[in-house]
Amino acid sequence: MLTKDRKERLGQNGDVEEIMSHPFFADLNTAELLNKQIPAPYVPAIQNQADIANFDSEVTNQGLGESIIPAADKALVKNKKDAFQGFGPIVETLDGSRTEGDGTRVSAEEEKKALE
Repeated sequence: MLTKDRKERLGQNGDVEEIMSHPFFADLNTAELLNKQIPAPYVPAIQNQADIANFDSEVTNQGLGESIIPAADKALVKNKKDAFQGFGPIVETLDGSRTEGDGTRVSAEEEKKALE
């Protein structure tokens, strides 16, 4: 499901049936799931909605900015702005051109040349 090319992703050739036929879901009773009849495998004990006792104190003691991106990694992220270049939806148009996830437009002629 995380494959960049959507044509190769699980579910692209058979919709939800293809996904549900994957071995991971072999023992899943979908009727019970949809009717919320399957008990959760683990239910944590909590005192109230604001109880964070089940989270590691290393996380709960951090500031919001630090918990999202550790300070040591912020410089790395700034220096690698193109790390995810090309990721995102690829939109194909009727004329054969496409727009990449980063907004780059590729004409049908450019695509043909690239494949030669």
